[in-house]
Order: sequence, then C-alpha cells, then structure tokens
Amino acid sequence: MCHKTLRLFVATACLISSASLNAQLTLEQCRTLAEQNHPLIRRNEWIRQTEAVTLDNIARDRLPRIVLSAKSTFQSDVPTLPSAFRSVVGATDGSALRGMARDQYQLGVNIEQDLYDGGNMAARREEARASAEAERQRVTVEFHVLRGRVDQLFFGLLLLDEQAEIHRLHHVLLTDHLRKAESLLQRGVVSESEVLMLRAERLAVGSAERAVRMRREGLSRVLSHFVGKTMSDPLVLVKPPAPANDIALSEAPEERLLLLRKNVVEARRSLLRAARRPRIGIFAQGWYGYPGLNLFDDMLSRSWSLNGMVGFKLTWNLSSLYNYRSAQARLDVSLRETDIERECFRFEREGRRLREQSEVEERRRRLADDEEIIALRREVRKHTERKMERGVVDLNALVQDLTLEHRALAERALHEIEYLSAIYQLRHTCSHE
Repeated sequence: MCHKTLRLFVATACLISSASLNAQLTLEQCRTLAEQNHPLIRRNEWIRQTEAVTLDNIARDRLPRIVLSAKSTFQSDVPTLPSAFRSVVGATDGSALRGMARDQYQLGVNIEQDLYDGGNMAARREEARASAEAERQRVTVEFHVLRGRVDQLFFGLLLLDEQAEIHRLHHVLLTDHLRKAESLLQRGVVSESEVLMLRAERLAVGSAERAVRMRREGLSRVLSHFVGKTMSDPLVLVKPPAPANDIALSEAPEERLLLLRKNVVEARRSLLRAARRPRIGIFAQGWYGYPGLNLFDDMLSRSWSLNGMVGFKLTWNLSSLYNYRSAQARLDVSLRETDIERECFRFEREGRRLREQSEVEERRRRLADDEEIIALRREVRKHTERKMERGVVDLNALVQDLTLEHRALAERALHEIEYLSAIYQLRHTCSHE
C-alpha cells in the first residue's frame, strides 16, 4: 500500500510539473530577467546619451568662434597732433583740428578659427570615451553583484522545495503506517498510545512542511520582485546541472573596471600635455564705429566708419607650466593606487577561490556519503516494515526508522543544493557565468 501511495504522489507531481512547464524558470533566465527588470538597466542608456552629447560638444569646437560686441567709452585722454603742426595746418587752409573725441563707440564682430590646438580636442575625446567606458563597466560590476544575489535566492528556493518535498513524502509514509496501526489497534495488536504517537509524529511533519512552504512563499516574493514576475502563479524553478568544478580564473568585471580607470587617468595625462602646447589659428575682426583705423581722418571728421582686419594668431598659455609636474605627480599617484587596488582584489579573489574550491570538494564527498547512509536507513526501515507484516509490531522502532530515513533524505537534499550553490558561487567568483 505504501509503494502504491508513493507512485500516486510521484505521478501527481509529474502532472503538476507538466501543467506548469511554461512557468518554469532556469537560473540563467532568472539572471536575465533580474537584469532587465532592475532600474540599473536604464543607466546604460543615460551613459550612452551623455557620451554622445559630450562628443558632439567637443566636435562643435571645430567650428569658428564668433563673438559679437558693443562698446561705448569715455576716455580721459585721446591721441592729438602736436600744437605746432596744428598751427601750420590752420594757417594754411584756415581749418581747426579739434583732434579725436573723448566719447567713442564700437559695434563689432570677432571670428576665430583654430588651425592647431595642441591636441586638446583629441585628448578630450579620448577622456570622454574612456570615462563612458568606465561607467559602463561600473554598471557591469553592479550587475555581477546582482547575479550573485539572484543565485542565492534561486538556490535558497531550491533548498526549500527539496525540504518541502521530503516532508511531504514523509507525511505520506506516516499516513500509510497510521492507517495500518489503526487497523491493528482494532484487532488489539497495538496499544492506543502507539497510535497516538504516530498521529503526533504525522502532525509534527505536517507542521514542518507548512512552515517550509511559508518560508518558500516569502523567499519567492523576493525573487519575483527581482525578476519582475507577479505572484499569481508560483515560481517553478528548474534545478541547474552540476558543472565541472575545475574552474580557472578569468578576468573579473571589477578587475576590468580598474583597468578602465587607468585608461581615464592616461587620458587626463594627454589633456595635461595638450594644455602646455601653443595654439595657432586665424582670426577676422570687423567693427562699425568711431574711431576707426585711420586716426588722421577721425581727427578731422568724427563720423563713424567700417573697419576690419584678418591675420594669424599664436597663443601660448605659459601659466599651465607652473603646476604641470605636480599635476603629473597626482596622476602617477592615482595610477599606483589603482595598481595596488587591483593587486588587493586579485589577492582576495584568489583566497575566495581556494576556500570555495575546498568547500565544493567537501560537499561532493559528503554527497557520496549521503547516498550510502540513505540506502542503509531505507534498508533498516524496510526490515522493520517486513517484521510488522509478519506480526512483530514495534511502532516505536518504525517511527524511529522513518525519522532517521527522513533526516538522511533531508540532509542529502540540503547537501545537494549546497553543492550546486557552492559550484555556482565558485563560477561567480571566477567570473564564469
């Protein structure tokens, strides 16, 4: 009867599994859904837009710089002709040279175009791209951490699923044996206290199963929040296969981020070099106002005129050389700090890898022992059941055998999920995802 009941429950579980096949989630699907549902996914778009805007602004610096100006001044002194020269001119034609007016006006435009900027634009583009790449990698690092949290939730739910199933099977066995014991009680073969003991044990197992399912529901809500699933249908998780545990280290996202941070520092070094170089460009100036370029005409006539000039221009900001060496030293310190941080990360990561690898090996050996323990506990329980069938009734021994077998199965389930969790944690540490 016991075996028929077990087969019935196994068949029912298969039907339920087939009906909810479309709702099943693998570990990789949970990771992907968590990344797509996390608000952090929008940060990549923000980084892309920021980079595009920055590069576009840098490219616009190639365009000529046009400045409009308007100026009105009153001066304390203005250029004039010598008095002797004014007397000669006045005696010749009878005119009076008043000189330039003290109030002056100017409406102008100034156009400049760089021909050589010392590599400033190229350095700024390099820094913008390096900064954007570092920000994208920072998002990758945060997603790497998110995947680790999803893995913990996933394997925690798998563990609760295994525990709930073991409690359920144990409850089925106790129900079957309770039915037999009640039949024996009617025939006076066993005492009522022994039947009550079986009922108490069954209630305890049922209570433990409900507690596990309650914990499973709470943890399922957390995982549903991460993956963006509603709780209308329970999450059905697919146990992942056990990959090989001989995993070599590969470049971690955190290590990649540190390398990209060094690229940002080198880009800023290029900006420093560009800042100390001279600039060469052309310019054009034009204005309408008084005075103009012909000062003699402006002394004779105070009318406004159009004026203009074009030419080449060389500018060299020598003040950038004052703190060039100190700025370079600060960048060197930043590079050394990044190198030290990278070495510390590698050291800590190797320590985690060695510890997790030993845990994987320990749990693998424990699983092998669990199989042998379960086989022995099951054989002892079957032996006790055969004694009952022959009329030798010892319900205390049967309850003890069932409890020990249930404990062995529970430990095996726990160790199996811990083994899988340890392997995937090792893969996460070694960046094999």
